[in-house]
Amino acid sequence: MSKKYQIWEEQIDPLIDNIKARGYVTFYELMKIGAWKAALPLAYLTLNAPQVVEEITEEAIKRGREGDVSGAIGVLGKLEGMKSSLKMRSAVLAVAFYPDFPVIDRFAFKSTKAIV
Repeated sequence: MSKKYQIWEEQIDPLIDNIKARGYVTFYELMKIGAWKAALPLAYLTLNAPQVVEEITEEAIKRGREGDVSGAIGVLGKLEGMKSSLKMRSAVLAVAFYPDFPVIDRFAFKSTKAIV
């Protein structure tokens, strides 16, 4: 098992049910998702106020539930540390909509530039 998958099981799996039930991602959960996906943007993610994280992620999850994936991805771009990272935005949606939404890797990213 890869280290990244082991971290998913230990750190991310426990978040999934709460995020789905609540309908938004808390500041702390965003830090965990960010640390799992990529450590570099983590410093930028900490610039977001907890209330702003909850409001923006709530809107993104609402749009995702309505089938507006492009809108959900776009809304997450309002957060510091996600403005230029489609990959990071996809990590948040992958947790919120597990197992129905993929984490976009560098190869998929090249084919999805039209989304943003």
